Amino acid sequence: MTRNRAAELTVTCGGLGYFPLFPGTVASAAAALVHWALARALMPEHRVHFAITAMAIAFAATLASVALGQWAERRFGKKDPKQFVLDEVAGYFLAAAFMPLWTSTGRVRDILALFVLFRLFDIVKPFPANNSQKLASGLGIVADDLIAGLYAALVLLIVMTITV
Repeated sequence: MTRNRAAELTVTCGGLGYFPLFPGTVASAAAALVHWALARALMPEHRVHFAITAMAIAFAATLASVALGQWAERRFGKKDPKQFVLDEVAGYFLAAAFMPLWTSTGRVRDILALFVLFRLFDIVKPFPANNSQKLASGLGIVADDLIAGLYAALVLLIVMTITV
């Protein structure tokens, strides 16, 4: 496999970025499915392991997004190309890393709530997410998703704290 092909498969998450409608949502849904599988495997007994695993995925996806951002912008011919969906994985898993704070089971409803909140914040881009896209290349591509992930985790943590 060529280096360009490997980079393309990475930033498009195995081709999910080529989905004709809402590729960011499709990649986020795939991340939520992986989240569900990890939660079933690791929680409730291994809450800390789940959090560390989710944070490691977010960290690796962030590093790869920053490293490949400029390449992707050249490859797809625009800033923050829609095919680049690795940033959604980074942001979603950053949010998921906080899930053991409010649940020990990884319930489907909690994962769905996190998914919906993450997509909402990623689409709306409240401050400072809206300004973060002005950052250079990969950092600009992934920063708004990381902020969206933090907002989603914070809102869900507040809601779960109030309702429990």
